[in-house]
Amino acid sequence: MPAVRVFALYAGVAILFNLLLQLFAFVALFTLDARRRAANRFDVFCCCGLKDPVETVNRVRNNQADDYPDRLERRVSEVDSVSLDSSALDDVHLTNTDSPNLGEHESHSTPWLYRFIANVLTPFVLSRWIRPIVFVISLAWMCFCIAIIPNGMHLGLDQRLSMPTDSYMLKYFNALSEDLRIGPPLYFVVTEGHVYNRTEGQNKVCGGVGCPQSSLMGKVSDASKMASYSWIAQPASSWIDDYFDWVDPDGSPMCCRVFRNSTNLCPASEPPSKCVTCPVELVDGRPNEADFNHYLPGFLEQNPTMDCPKGGRAPYRVAVPLDAQNQTSSTYFMTYHSVLSQPDDFINALRGARRVADEINQDWRANNSDPVDSNIPPRNSVYAYSVFYVFYEQYVTIVNEALIQVGACLLAITVVTFLLLGLNLIATFMVVLGVVFIVLSMLALMVLWHIDLNALSLVNLVVTIGIGVEFCAHIVRAFTVSLEPTRLERARSALTDMGSSILRGITLTKLGGIVILAFSKSRLFQVFYFRMYLGIIVFGAITGLIVLPVLMSYFG
Repeated sequence: MPAVRVFALYAGVAILFNLLLQLFAFVALFTLDARRRAANRFDVFCCCGLKDPVETVNRVRNNQADDYPDRLERRVSEVDSVSLDSSALDDVHLTNTDSPNLGEHESHSTPWLYRFIANVLTPFVLSRWIRPIVFVISLAWMCFCIAIIPNGMHLGLDQRLSMPTDSYMLKYFNALSEDLRIGPPLYFVVTEGHVYNRTEGQNKVCGGVGCPQSSLMGKVSDASKMASYSWIAQPASSWIDDYFDWVDPDGSPMCCRVFRNSTNLCPASEPPSKCVTCPVELVDGRPNEADFNHYLPGFLEQNPTMDCPKGGRAPYRVAVPLDAQNQTSSTYFMTYHSVLSQPDDFINALRGARRVADEINQDWRANNSDPVDSNIPPRNSVYAYSVFYVFYEQYVTIVNEALIQVGACLLAITVVTFLLLGLNLIATFMVVLGVVFIVLSMLALMVLWHIDLNALSLVNLVVTIGIGVEFCAHIVRAFTVSLEPTRLERARSALTDMGSSILRGITLTKLGGIVILAFSKSRLFQVFYFRMYLGIIVFGAITGLIVLPVLMSYFG
């Protein structure tokens, strides 16, 4: 798919530049910052610092050493008055970190996020009763996602989303969907090679007296009677039937005229006294081959008038192009779609028109013994066209494209993860399972939050897989290298050691970057970037910090 391909190219170049910057620029900047800290200079105002950093540090340490015996005696008395259990000793900080030689207490030097993961989240998630509850809820959620995605997912891109919320174009689009009583024009194009001047060729397209119901006009007329299925509002206009009426010498009014004592066509503006009817030889009410070719240019050059409304210049001059020998090439028969307001309507209308065209082609091929033409489109065939088809063509195959793209990405991360995790099959399965859980959750979110599947959301799904690996691979890697004896202990160790990195390095950094998109005036940014990226972050954090540790504690 072009959108995914372009995104992949840009993403690949961005990752390459990111790697180069981290290998060279980041290391250089980090070294400069380390030198700043060693010189005891401030962060922002790096040109300013303490005048004598060594003396200042020594003074602080001496003050701590002088005060240490008094603080130690006070803490011990507090323990005696409370209890001698280990928790009380921890609470009063009776550790060697209170020593002036080791600096501040460990609880102050350890980041608060790490303490939250180690002391709150890990014991809660991996507790005896929470683990089975998380497992059952996760399994039920996956089943729920699989159940609602096939029938709940809608395709398309509402054109109103491309407009700002205060755009005047929104009123125009709303008026189109609410007030129109007819849809876009629909053309059934007959490709080059069809023979119109013979009876068998005429019977395949005409819709008047003597024409079979299986003709092109008959098929379109039948389809218009089932507008809710075919999305065709009315029968098509037929240039060939109007031409038969125009050339008929017995018709009323008389349209095809020539000058007296001449074979030149008489314009509609000439009085009847100067003109006579065309000397047309009819066969079953239709002109023969020679007359068909001779008078067709005159039909296409005459404008409709009060006396002859069948003139074909206005409605059919573009529909029936002629070559130098007055032979027809490709022609079309025009009708209209029914009212189309939602993206699903446009997609269904495209599919409905193509179904009708396919039925016509099947009937034509069934009555034709010639070999199948390899041209695209084949000669003497019918295809449907409307002005919006070029924009909605992608949605005919987007589901298959999405399955292929997502499947290819999952296969790629499976191979790479399997190699990087030391050929550990179970660990690779856990990573892929976590990514699949995130992708299914995102698809369910799209259904529940009314986000359609299109090129933008498909790119975001590919991004989901890439970001999902970040949430899953680190926690699984920490689990595999843990030296704890049991699965549960290894899961606790992995969540404690890696949970804060996932929460701080992946979750909070990305969350802060996308919150601003919620206030954008563009619905496109609100829907496809804020909502979807918010879902990626939330489901990724839940998977990496809750679901995967529980699964690994059971099956790791």
